[in-house]
Amino acid sequence: MTSEALMFSFSPMKRWQGFALLLLTIQVPAFAEGIDLQNTRSFHGGPINNETVSQLRVKWVYQTAPDTGTASNAQGSISSTPAVDGPYLYFNDMTGHLTKLNRFTGKLIWRKNYVNDLSVPGFVAKSSRNTPYVKGDLIIVGSNMGLVDRLCRLTPGATPSALGCASGDGAIVLAINKQTGQVVWRTKADTHPSAKITGSISGHENMIFAPVGNWEEDWARAYPNIYVEPVDPASHYPCCSARGSLVAMDVNTGKILWKRHTNIGDDPDHELPQALRALLRPKGFFGTSTYGHNPTVDVSRRQVYIATAQTTTAPQVAQDCELARRRTGDPNANIPGLPAGVNCNNLNEKLKTYANAMLAVDMDTGRVNWVHYAHKYDAWNHACGAPDLYGWATVVPALFPVPISNGRNNCTQTPIGPDMGFGQQPKLVRNADLGGGKRGDIVVGGNKDGRLFGLDPGTGRKIWETNVE
Repeated sequence: MTSEALMFSFSPMKRWQGFALLLLTIQVPAFAEGIDLQNTRSFHGGPINNETVSQLRVKWVYQTAPDTGTASNAQGSISSTPAVDGPYLYFNDMTGHLTKLNRFTGKLIWRKNYVNDLSVPGFVAKSSRNTPYVKGDLIIVGSNMGLVDRLCRLTPGATPSALGCASGDGAIVLAINKQTGQVVWRTKADTHPSAKITGSISGHENMIFAPVGNWEEDWARAYPNIYVEPVDPASHYPCCSARGSLVAMDVNTGKILWKRHTNIGDDPDHELPQALRALLRPKGFFGTSTYGHNPTVDVSRRQVYIATAQTTTAPQVAQDCELARRRTGDPNANIPGLPAGVNCNNLNEKLKTYANAMLAVDMDTGRVNWVHYAHKYDAWNHACGAPDLYGWATVVPALFPVPISNGRNNCTQTPIGPDMGFGQQPKLVRNADLGGGKRGDIVVGGNKDGRLFGLDPGTGRKIWETNVE
């Protein structure tokens, strides 16, 4: 028998500040850890089940933030799974700290603040929501700028500074020495001020894969243009210009090996022939974050699986195609005037836009091997949302003014999309039952509309689809 350590994040007082890392132990037979590249997030016969859960006992508690007795704003909460590496564990919390503990005793080994300890001017990381990726002596994390960081320049008495009130330094990947907590290298996976890495980073061999999203979906609703001096509260944020991506990097140096954008934007790299580029009017596709947890690595096929969110904008041709589908009730409806070989069904793929989709990316080149779309059209951002932004305008009126100030500026598409992207990365299930007595691998992903898809990992062909609602 062995005593297995299990970590949980919890708030010791409901609705109050003060979060903790709680370690529980349970007596179970020894077993090999079931951590895998397929992203199953399963113990694979591990210690917690319906027979043993009642035996969980507290072994130690590590407090990440003090209990102040005030209403909680998630200060100190741990929003991602800690990484376990031998006798140690590493985790991020929402106070902006990266912490290393002894997992058997809860003893603090070191604790680093992202702003004060891990940032330099031009590379300011306020926090991370990642599960750290451990490779040798390195811990790899990605930055996640918070919405309240934008308020810094609008708050009376605030003094903007390079490390205390950054206006957005992009999506930063940091490699940290796990012994000392010192930064080994820093690389910007994306330079857009709103870029972030909410999902954790995956790796294989000497490569790491960082999923890049952005805050523009929120900024479209909440902010004046904070990138002008002085800030004019009556101005609007010029949405949108950020693009999601998957970025491959060298784990030892941080060198970017390739970058696969999840939409075409305005085609800044001239990937499209002129006839297709002309369709990106009055504005191309933007948005399409890839977030959730870490990308799934398929070593045998040498590809990485990701899933994507909606676009924040759409060109007129995409809007016209969606209007034709809705007007006729025909999902295969088309419109006149499209270039040869292009129709409403293949428009997204022809324009290299992979929104609301599951896709396989070649891990060596960044080429898209296949894509499966859950929705053909979904252009949406928070400027298209409820007048009070689902209650947040009452709670934080400085961030979310009422009525929507940017609706007429940043939600001009017709029709407005349903905001039904993928909020998680796909999982690779090995040796699954494919029916008819056949077994094999399958890629599984769930869309926000309630549908779950099972795809052939070699081709992207849909094997099954089910609605779990």
